[in-house]
Amino acid sequence: MAVGDRAARGVAVALPVFGLPFSPLLLVVVVLVVNVAGHGIKIVVDTMVQHECADAFRGRVFAVNDTTFNLAYVLGMVAASLAVPDDGRSPLLLAAAAAGFAVLAVGYGIIGGRWARAAGDDIAGPVAAKTAAED
Repeated sequence: MAVGDRAARGVAVALPVFGLPFSPLLLVVVVLVVNVAGHGIKIVVDTMVQHECADAFRGRVFAVNDTTFNLAYVLGMVAASLAVPDDGRSPLLLAAAAAGFAVLAVGYGIIGGRWARAAGDDIAGPVAAKTAAED
């Protein structure tokens, strides 16, 4: 099971459990969980870019990836600021976000597993063992 898959499933569960009561303390917990999971997924993607890209393209690919991530992050905040009511309480939007993370987890688990099996690669495996075995 991939790290991104586990993180997305964890957020899909934590978001409604800790967010729906709209308690300030529980909202701090859910914000912490969502941000740790989101940045954990970003670390996984950054590692994959470092692992899979040829040296000649790595800088450009990493720059595009990081710019796209930051742009999506800012646009997501702008969209949320426009969609959330003035009092900040929207159970429907919270449930929609949790459902989105659940769909992401399932999709990532299915597609990521298929791609890894098709490529015959296991990014979770130790790199040193692969290099020694290939030589």
